[in-house]
This record gives sequence, structure tokens and C-alpha cells, in this order.
Amino acid sequence: MKPKKKPVFKKEDFKISELPSNRVQLFFDILKNQWTSLLILAFFTSIVFLPLILSRYQNVSIVNNILLEQKENMEYHLLFAYLIHYAINIIFIIFVGIFLSGANRVFKKMSYNDGYFLGADFLKGIKENIKEYLIIYTLYGILCFMVESLSVYYLLQDSMLYYLFKIINYGFFLPLLLISSCLSTIYSDGIFKKIKIAFIIYFKSFFKIIFALIVMVCPLLVLMINNSVIQLFVPILYCLIYLPLSLLGFMVMINGVFDKYINKYNFPDLVNKGMYIKK
Repeated sequence: MKPKKKPVFKKEDFKISELPSNRVQLFFDILKNQWTSLLILAFFTSIVFLPLILSRYQNVSIVNNILLEQKENMEYHLLFAYLIHYAINIIFIIFVGIFLSGANRVFKKMSYNDGYFLGADFLKGIKENIKEYLIIYTLYGILCFMVESLSVYYLLQDSMLYYLFKIINYGFFLPLLLISSCLSTIYSDGIFKKIKIAFIIYFKSFFKIIFALIVMVCPLLVLMINNSVIQLFVPILYCLIYLPLSLLGFMVMINGVFDKYINKYNFPDLVNKGMYIKK
């Protein structure tokens, strides 16, 4: 893996004081200079996540109707509704994975300050990464189905184990999915080796990754309000505005983690790549 040469700038193109000196500044520098590409990616992100959003909204409506009607064997009907919902979501999660196999290549190019052509690099990312992303996102879809089904079962039993399975999914499986996705986009090792490395990265940078995950999902806390308008339109706005920036931010952050635990020893040319450090 050989990094491209950094672009050469004329003296009048920028001032040294304006260059990003850390990854937070790098993120906002990308936001400032590449906002048109981010807008296009945001539009397609909202479209790709729309099936998941509509599936969730329909499930919320079905559950609310079951609770209002107070049917016999209500717990059975609720559990069945959730099982169908999570089973269908496996397909939608795989669909999201296919999209991200291309989008993450663009986010990688942005975070490395490499030149890119949005459409061409997006398609190249799908061509290069789709096999690994299909494995990762299929595994996550199945695990999500199992864990979420168990969480609903224990919720209906008024058991605190409901919260345990929610934590396992969103505090363990989801960050592993995001780390594995980034590893698949950047490195050429086998997929199962990358999953193993993702476990190591997760535990070594636990607090940083959990903080990044909290920042990524915190706007969705408003979904605790049981209102049909909120349940439908907040996820759409989230995917249109916030999620693409969160995915870019996660890529920028995780590159720093990779510098510390992988690139420093194996790919020194990639360390701090894309950051113009003030001298």
C-alpha cells in the first residue's frame, strides 16, 4: 500500500496558520472545502436508509395498534411483529452495506486529502470492497436480528436483560461494524483478520470509540417521544443531514487510531496522512 504524493500548492494558495493541526480541525476543513460532495452523498444516504426508516415506522405503527386493541395473547402478537421487522431489516442492512462500500472510499479519500472523482471513486469502492462489506453487513444483520429479538422477548417479560441486549448491539456490535468497515476500505488483509483487528482496536480505544458512537447517535434520542411525525421525519432528517457527517467524522477519528496501533508499525507513510501539520 503506497500513499499518493501530497498535492503541491503555490505559496499564495494558503497560509500556514490556516492549516489543520489536529483531526477536529481536519474534519471542519473537509466540511468547508468539500461540502458539495458531502451534500450529494447526504442525498443518496437518505435514499439508501429510507427502507430501514419506513420499516421502523411501520413496525412502530403496528405495535401501537396492537397495544391499543388489547388483543388476546398480546405478547405473542408483539413478539411476532418485532421478529418480522428484524428479519426484513437484514435485507435492508445489506443494502446499506453495499452503498457504504462505495461511500467509505470517498470518505477515506477526503480524510487522506487525496484527490477523487465522486462518481468514479464511489463505483470503484463498490467494486473493491463489496465482497467484504456483504460478509460484514450480513453478519451484523443476523446478529442484530438475534440480539434485538432477545431484547424484545425480555422486555415483554419485564426483565432488565432487555437493556443488556440493547447495550450488546449498540455498544459492541455496531462499533465493531463501523471499525471493520473502515478497515476493509483502507487495508487489503483478509476480512476475518480485519474483524479480529477490529476487536483489538475496539478494546484498546474503547472510550474514544464509544464517545464517537454517542456523538453519532445522540440526535436519535428524540425518538423516545412517541409521536408519529417525529418517528417518521426525524430519522429522515438525521440520515439527510447528520449521518453522512458522522460517518466522515468516524473515518477521520479512526484514522488516528489506526495511526497509533497499525500504521505506526506497518505503514509509516500513512501516519498523519492528509493532515498538514504546522511546523
